[in-house]
Amino acid sequence: MNKKSKVILGILSAMLLLAGCASVGKSFKYKNIGILQIGTTTQDDAVNNFGEPYKTESIENSDGEYEIMRYIYGFGTLASSAARVLFLEFKGGVLNAYIYVSGFDEDATIFDEEAAREVKTKAATKAEVKQSLGEPSGKAIYPTTLEDFKTDKKGVSESWVWAYTSKSKGVSVKSIKSKIAHIYFDKNGKILGMEIKVEN
Repeated sequence: MNKKSKVILGILSAMLLLAGCASVGKSFKYKNIGILQIGTTTQDDAVNNFGEPYKTESIENSDGEYEIMRYIYGFGTLASSAARVLFLEFKGGVLNAYIYVSGFDEDATIFDEEAAREVKTKAATKAEVKQSLGEPSGKAIYPTTLEDFKTDKKGVSESWVWAYTSKSKGVSVKSIKSKIAHIYFDKNGKILGMEIKVEN
């Protein structure tokens, strides 16, 4: 990936807005992330489990009509700040893609990038990928409009993402570390490739 992830940009934007204030965005029920199931979860399910989104957006292209729900919340002090972001994409009223990133201690989406680099040689199935890396921060069925899942790879049917941003030190976003890993699958669940990006 040669561009910074949109969800990480959302985190950074929230932290920039924290300068001089205690919170930004809208608090949401992040503990319900486990209910998300692509191809099953509905928009009503999302609102019932997370509350009303901070922002919504409608996108229409040659692949159909999509509804994007964005949940963003950040809290900071002079010592540090953190944020959590959840993007949900619905097609036909059903969850098509989602990505969740948090730098808060209680739900940090930290992952081991070295373990991720080894997955392609060690894992043959989705279950083995989960065993190595844990639950992903997000999943997408293709086609999708979410920039975090865009790829030039051919034959991709589904993608899983692990993403993390650390807390800031003081009010400087330059102190934030972020990393994101993608694993791409074909329609049979075979791993087609992986991309990892770490930024300090």
